[in-house]
Amino acid sequence: MNIRETIDAAEHKQLGEAFDFCRKCFSTVYLPSHDETHHLRVWHFAKGLIPGYHKTIRPLSRDQVEGILLAVMLHDTGMSETIDFTHGHASRRLAAMFFSRTPSPPTLTHAILTAIEKHDDKNYASPHSPASDEGIILSLLSLADDMDAFGFIGVFRYYEIYVMRAIPSGQVAERVLPNLDHRFNTMEAQLAPWTDLLRKQKKRYLITHNFFVNLQEKDPGAKEVIEVFEQHIRIPRKNPEQIIPEMLKHKKTTYVSDFFTGMQKELSSFAKAARHITEQ
Repeated sequence: MNIRETIDAAEHKQLGEAFDFCRKCFSTVYLPSHDETHHLRVWHFAKGLIPGYHKTIRPLSRDQVEGILLAVMLHDTGMSETIDFTHGHASRRLAAMFFSRTPSPPTLTHAILTAIEKHDDKNYASPHSPASDEGIILSLLSLADDMDAFGFIGVFRYYEIYVMRAIPSGQVAERVLPNLDHRFNTMEAQLAPWTDLLRKQKKRYLITHNFFVNLQEKDPGAKEVIEVFEQHIRIPRKNPEQIIPEMLKHKKTTYVSDFFTGMQKELSSFAKAARHITEQ
């Protein structure tokens, strides 16, 4: 089986419809850190993980590839209804609704729904066999989801969702760092067979880690980035990709300019992937 052809076939079969459903879930909700753009990025990471997993860990069936990609595209739809840590339950219900309306639901529907429900267990304690359909889908979904918590975009994702969960802004850094470090330590063990990929993800993790260390230490540049998040993105309810190009035209400190230049590059790198999936 050619794994890349299998990925392409899965995309053409149903992912365009799944993305449309995801986008509709967030059509009346302002949550740029976890809306359909987050799902597109996680889809991009999962698509990059599948070939290596297929070759290095265990061969994947066509149904499993389809299951991974569909789970990715639907995993956080429940956050359009609740930002609580238990949003996996709402995501499962919405995904089940999507499958009930499709002419040919995926073969592994139950495994997909279970993986979606469990995906935000960041204690990594969900009991499942790593060789089962559910275990494979959940493992790759969780790994790809964790990758989107890194980098400059990861900084914004963490900040927005923690503040929305009523964590005082002055306590965000101390709450983020243990969670972030636990994510990377778990990923480091999982990516041991893929040294190049691990090196790339470690670089992205350090961007996020170092920012929140700076914020915890009350670095003026990090504090100014947070002010931009609040004053130019969250309060006026704008998406980062709308604001950053205009903001960078105005004089900022080097720290802030470097941060948002990096964030703009990350957003641009995902734009091509977004166009690809929306054209399915």
